[in-house]
Amino acid sequence: MNLLYLIVILTMWLPTALFYCWIAGFAWQALRARENKQRAAVFVAIGMVPVLLYAVHYLPAYVGHQRMAAVIKDAQKLPRLANPPRTLVVHGNGGGNGDKWEEFLVEMGAFDEVYLTQVNKPIRLTNERSPKCGDTPRRFADPDIYTIRAGLLTCAARTSVARIPDDGLHLYIGPSPRSPPGPVGSEPLPISRELRLITGDSQQIIGYWGIPNVHYPAFPPILTLGGFYPYLQPLQPNVVRDYGVLAFVMERLELRPEDLKPKNLPNPEEIRAEFIRLRDSSDPRQHRLAGKIAAAAGASALTREDIEPVLASDAITRDLASDIGSEGFCRLIDRLCDFPESLIAICKRKTANPKAPCDHMPQQCDWCKTATLCEPHAAGKIAGCTPAEAAARNAILAKFRLFP
Repeated sequence: MNLLYLIVILTMWLPTALFYCWIAGFAWQALRARENKQRAAVFVAIGMVPVLLYAVHYLPAYVGHQRMAAVIKDAQKLPRLANPPRTLVVHGNGGGNGDKWEEFLVEMGAFDEVYLTQVNKPIRLTNERSPKCGDTPRRFADPDIYTIRAGLLTCAARTSVARIPDDGLHLYIGPSPRSPPGPVGSEPLPISRELRLITGDSQQIIGYWGIPNVHYPAFPPILTLGGFYPYLQPLQPNVVRDYGVLAFVMERLELRPEDLKPKNLPNPEEIRAEFIRLRDSSDPRQHRLAGKIAAAAGASALTREDIEPVLASDAITRDLASDIGSEGFCRLIDRLCDFPESLIAICKRKTANPKAPCDHMPQQCDWCKTATLCEPHAAGKIAGCTPAEAAARNAILAKFRLFP
């Protein structure tokens, strides 16, 4: 017999068999002695010992789970911090929008600087001018939305520093150590976020979110020499829905996307000059970047004559009509809605369907300006995310898809 199989039999199968045989054996004895109720009761009590042992392991896990869930729910009632500091220190990583959320915080203007630790070295992130802002480390990947809004002229830059600040806002991600311990106790949850304001020896918790980490024994019970076999999915479902780091930080600090302005933001003339350079390039990839800048900047930096060559090409999309009646229209077209006549004309010229709802573009553009969308990744807000709100949006959008 394979040695591994023998070990499994001796350490798991045999104890589990004894567990259930004990229960079944004493249940059988109780059934045989049913005429003697006192004797039968003794057999039942002895037979229940393994069940009680299982309960001794299960109940503390259940109580711990409920306690953690209550702490996480109560944390949502913590007072928010208005007018927060312009500096954030991040401890740990993960739990955000890919590997870019720290950069987003400075690129969107939520903070002037963000400190973090990379390979045990302190790093400072700031929004800076750089000719590399249009470059991406992955092939075929586009720059992020905040860099595009800045005309690809500014983006998060990393600088090595001697140390991170002690005071100010501190964001703890997952099991990163902290003192004093967080709301759930001395062991931080593996998936969690905690925002603190530190001033000298004074600390104030501004926000907390996490997923309870509880190790229940498996059901049906499996007994091993080391105790009951654990449930293999110890991370319990969200107690409070998660929308990512951006939404967590901005909601706790009462930051509104429309009020944010990053440092070193280029002026409209600089954005237009970069757009023209990319638009007139012979590189197709730069044409696509020009299309993204056109959609992000609109009339704030460009004219109708500037954007029409981009609209006529495939830099934005081959068929504008295909996105009418969808929330994606708002993200794709964005500030191109500043030029409704051009949009309608190009839509009719490029679509293969002569009955396409191109004339509905102005109505959808107006809707995009006022609709409450669930886009925490792009805006850092969590409004409009409920199923009812999504259904209401879809009902309106369906009208835009109808032929005129």
